[in-house]
Amino acid sequence: MRSYTKEDYEKVLNLHKEGLGCRKINKITGFPILTIYNWIYKGDKPIIISEKFKNSRIWLDKRKWPEIVKKATESKLKSKKFWEARKKAVEKITKKLPENSKNPSKELGYILGVIYGDGCLNKYTIKLKVKDLDFAETFAKNILEWSGYGCSIKKDDFELYIVTFHSVRACKFLSSIKFVDIKNWERENKISFLRGLFDSEGCVPDTSKRAKSIIFYNSNKKIIDITSFLLNELGINHSITSRKPSKGKIGKWKFIRKKNYCISITNYENKNKFYRDIGFSIKRKQDRLLYLEKPPNNYFVTKEIIFKMIELRNQGYSYNRIAKEFNLGESTVFYHINKMVNGVPPW
Repeated sequence: MRSYTKEDYEKVLNLHKEGLGCRKINKITGFPILTIYNWIYKGDKPIIISEKFKNSRIWLDKRKWPEIVKKATESKLKSKKFWEARKKAVEKITKKLPENSKNPSKELGYILGVIYGDGCLNKYTIKLKVKDLDFAETFAKNILEWSGYGCSIKKDDFELYIVTFHSVRACKFLSSIKFVDIKNWERENKISFLRGLFDSEGCVPDTSKRAKSIIFYNSNKKIIDITSFLLNELGINHSITSRKPSKGKIGKWKFIRKKNYCISITNYENKNKFYRDIGFSIKRKQDRLLYLEKPPNNYFVTKEIIFKMIELRNQGYSYNRIAKEFNLGESTVFYHINKMVNGVPPW
């Protein structure tokens, strides 16, 4: 390391004031051109070393400099924070899975189904972000039973639950499973796989009108094909439709919708099979399946039911809410309440 004095610095500045450039100052003083340039144009100043330090052992014996630097870095690395972070990193990488974890099971099927749906899988982490706490807890429970290790559940600022599981070996194994392998699984494991998929991407709309269908959306054709194949194996008939890519706009934001596929289960017998064999782990979705129940042929609205509906209407209930209470169509409720004449039924 070359040392400079205050006089060297002032000499360079004075020569520059006289009109000399960096190259001419370099020829006069012998200082490097880059050093001269930094002093003049960048405002750098030389590191002035005192005479006391120059006469010290460290300065005289330059062979000890690497040892001093090494000791300084080692002291920093041996801090508590470093070793704690290193320990956590090693634990994440060296999580050993149980011997039977690579065998097909209900837990493995459900985990894979969720990953192909709302879940996320990379080289190190399995992550799920959902709004239903029971969904997050079910996913975490299956990971614990399958791997023997727990995972964290945290709530973010958007009221969403984030499930995180770190394991390089688990991620590597899960990414190696192919759809062909799932086709050869046992029936119970296939059902768990379907339940994970429908918990993520399935829905039951139109609950006030006895849920016309169970719908599954996905933009990946391979996932649609394996889902359709497994549903056919269980004897659940369904239809597949697709939506072409399209452009959309929300305010100033423009976006492109991918080509999307939809599996619909509409027939009552097929919906009943789904409810009985597969179902949902999410209570919110499972409760909607109660509206799939087919009314008997001799079903009719009695006088007692009409009076109860009128009572609820007087309490401020909407037609939609009354229809859900009695498992009726909204138009049916509207008709029976409004056919009263001056508050007296026609019979």
